[in-house]
Amino acid sequence: MASRVLGNVVLYHYPLTRSTRVAWILHELGIPFDKVKTNPMTGETRTKDFLEKNPNHAVPVLEFEHQGKKHTMIESGAMVCFLADLPDIDVRLAPDAKQIVQRAEYLQMIFHACSWQDMILWNIRMHSTLLPTEMRDESTVMFNKQKWKVCKICFK
Repeated sequence: MASRVLGNVVLYHYPLTRSTRVAWILHELGIPFDKVKTNPMTGETRTKDFLEKNPNHAVPVLEFEHQGKKHTMIESGAMVCFLADLPDIDVRLAPDAKQIVQRAEYLQMIFHACSWQDMILWNIRMHSTLLPTEMRDESTVMFNKQKWKVCKICFK
């Protein structure tokens, strides 16, 4: 069910980046949106127009209309929480604020995934495939793989 609260929704996105989690929740909630593929590796996030949307020159950027005004969000974790809490969505992905323990666990997992887990996986990817071979550091990969094992244990 599309949100009746939000007007036009636009997601500036690039595959295998933090914007994927936002596209995923938009799909789960059935919210129609326009996707603008924006490649950070080719400078598309450093244009004047894009920097006006996000001075941090990164995806995702989520634009939406509410009560005739355009709004912009630049933090993927905040986008996920915001979208999951929309009042007019039939699909409930987030525990209600009155469910104290469940809500605390939900928020902890969201923020953990968007910070700690995200950095671990980014370091593994960066030093495994993205950096030029001569800049890759196998000890960084191994260190972060070990951290990932601990991370998985924390949320069993």
